[in-house]
Amino acid sequence: MLGYTPEEMVGRPLFDFMDEQGQAIATNNLERRRQGIRELHPFELMHRDGRRIYTLMATAPITDEEGRYTGAIAGVVDITEQKQQEEEIRRLNAELEQRVAERTAELEQMVARLEAEIAERRRTEEALRLSEARYRAIVEDQTELICRFTPEGVTTFANEAYARYFGMTVDEVVGSTFIPEIPPEDQHLLAQNMDHLDCSNPVRTVELRVILPGGDVRWHLWTHRAFCDAQGRIVEYQAVGRDITERKRAEEEIRRLNDVLRRRAERLEAANRELQAFSYSVSHDLRTPLRAIRSFADLLARQALDENTRRYVARIVEASRQMEHLIEDLLGYARLGRTAVTPEPVEPLPLFEQIRAMLAPRLDETGGRITLPEQMPPVYGDPTLLRQVFMNLLENALTYRREGVPPEITIRCETTPRHLHLHVEDNGIGIDPQFHDQIFQVFYRLHPRDAYPGTGIGLAIVKKAVELMRGRVRVTSTPGAGSTFTVTLPRPPADAPAGTSAGRRSAGNGRASD
Repeated sequence: MLGYTPEEMVGRPLFDFMDEQGQAIATNNLERRRQGIRELHPFELMHRDGRRIYTLMATAPITDEEGRYTGAIAGVVDITEQKQQEEEIRRLNAELEQRVAERTAELEQMVARLEAEIAERRRTEEALRLSEARYRAIVEDQTELICRFTPEGVTTFANEAYARYFGMTVDEVVGSTFIPEIPPEDQHLLAQNMDHLDCSNPVRTVELRVILPGGDVRWHLWTHRAFCDAQGRIVEYQAVGRDITERKRAEEEIRRLNDVLRRRAERLEAANRELQAFSYSVSHDLRTPLRAIRSFADLLARQALDENTRRYVARIVEASRQMEHLIEDLLGYARLGRTAVTPEPVEPLPLFEQIRAMLAPRLDETGGRITLPEQMPPVYGDPTLLRQVFMNLLENALTYRREGVPPEITIRCETTPRHLHLHVEDNGIGIDPQFHDQIFQVFYRLHPRDAYPGTGIGLAIVKKAVELMRGRVRVTSTPGAGSTFTVTLPRPPADAPAGTSAGRRSAGNGRASD
């Protein structure tokens, strides 16, 4: 259990196998043994390699014939595996909740359909909690089953737990050739385990089923040890067993839940595809009548009209233009989920330079400037999606500028072994922290359209495109003090092709555009 041989452990203080906290607890426990107290309690020991081993320890005082305390004896069960199973269950629950949270914004129209699944998930969690509680109670209420026997099969020792478990007394077991009943299909497992025991390999474990006197079939984990004399002959065996039926059931439950989780994820993905297809279809079908409206409005605008009528027609034309922009953005957002993403090494600096050149008229109009670093390492992403992300972030920074203040936009980057963090900083109007998550939702706007133009989809496109490239985006901002949008993207893997897309640096080395 702890990575030592018996020879290495015998004669050493027990405290050598504990950390400082364990030593303090053990000191208190030893005092309780001196008081004649028996206990079953959890305890942490330290493995030879530094790992922490979680155990369930049953301890009792040892006294001489006159009742004086002479020491203590402990039976120790390794429950590290149980701890790992509990952590795995918590991780599965957290993963399920995270997936539901990520899909909520996009699947608001399907809430009614998902309510039944959410209710089922809650029932599953409750069933898991009850199953875990039952398992913990069984483990805490029992000690390990221990017996020793000769090569001829005569039992020389059995603890109370062993005898009680099989419906016998210790006196009935000791001196007998009692062997727990094992189903025929598992008997070869025990035979193989015992046959491979020798003085050079004295310890082996086996999992098999045992039939109790009442007919109940339980799973056991048995650890067998061979004891040898000076001539290298096996003179006795020891068997230490514990009931692992609940663990086996928990493993089966985990497998079932994994299958449930996979099927739910598939249903969510299918629903997401349906929603994207619906958005794409609706947006596409709106374009034809909208073009007709705008065409007729343009024809009307060329006619001789009175002032009021001309103003109304101008409003129709402007509303049509805004609707066209909205449909284009909505189509772009829906299209993200319909096209395959093919990641490759991409240099982001040339993309920023190209976009800065495209935005030159707006920079001249506002007196703004975009400052780029001298160099940037490549990222692993889709060149088209990256161009869309960078364009939306820079246009956003130019749009939400302070009145009378020329926009200053600075691009910075930080690297880690596996990721590149791109920071787009501006000196604009800023964003209240309470809205930092909402601004990435579709159609979410903090300002009226007549104050700052836009459709409310740009940042949603940024978030979705970045996530399709296995990245993430976040914002830090304070009202009146500008905003910083940080895009985190993976760096190319070691086996990626050496060439880079969009990364052939254009001629010229200017870094700031006024």
